[in-house]
Amino acid sequence: MILNNGKLGMGKKDVARLLGCDYDHSILRTPAKTGKQDLGILVQKQQTAVVYFIGGVTYTEIAALRFLAAQENFPYEILIATTNITNGTRILNEMKPQEPSKLPDADANANAESNSLNPF
Repeated sequence: MILNNGKLGMGKKDVARLLGCDYDHSILRTPAKTGKQDLGILVQKQQTAVVYFIGGVTYTEIAALRFLAAQENFPYEILIATTNITNGTRILNEMKPQEPSKLPDADANANAESNSLNPF
């Protein structure tokens, strides 16, 4: 946990731990402003965390990220990107073993081969 403006909040590593992932980042900076400043108004921009799921994400995982972002001291806006949105039923159906495709009967092949003109 870290202190933000005297308030106890979540640090970047705490957020990564809650999400069950490693923390890695890069900082993009904008060029310094020239000329007049914004009339002394201090606007604090919230950083955006991009979470990309390759292979799909469930509605529950999206809900967990939305819950985390709704916390009072959460320091990021979350942008979720994914290759697919799925649900538990689809995941379980994909895990079911598939029946092997049936091969033609050997007797049917023998009769068909004896009647053909193919020498092989």
